[in-house]
Amino acid sequence: LDKLVHDAFRDDQNFSYALKQGFEYFVGAADYRVAELLSRHVDTLLRTKARTLITEMQVNEKFNPLLALFGFVQSKDVFKGFYQKELATRLLTGKSASRNVEKVMLQKLRDVCGAAFTKHMESMFRDISLSE
Repeated sequence: LDKLVHDAFRDDQNFSYALKQGFEYFVGAADYRVAELLSRHVDTLLRTKARTLITEMQVNEKFNPLLALFGFVQSKDVFKGFYQKELATRLLTGKSASRNVEKVMLQKLRDVCGAAFTKHMESMFRDISLSE
């Protein structure tokens, strides 16, 4: 969208503001559902089947648009609940594509929401490391 605004609208501030307001409106209308669907999509990307995310550049390419949409979600705690449950399942069943990719995603969530948001999820990694 940034490219569209830049190329077609010459970075018009009024259009950028209207676009942001529009996203906030339609994401807010289905806030809980959007949070759940984002979490499930991230889970699909991070499962063993998705071993194609090898480099950090590829991870950024996949997750940055998701995090941009996540920024419009008001119910971040709903996302956290779903994501935390899915992360636990991936870690306990060994279905995670890569722990490094998981950690990159947690870092991105920490950057967006703060350390308190990811504290319990990071402790899951410590617990798994201690148990091995």
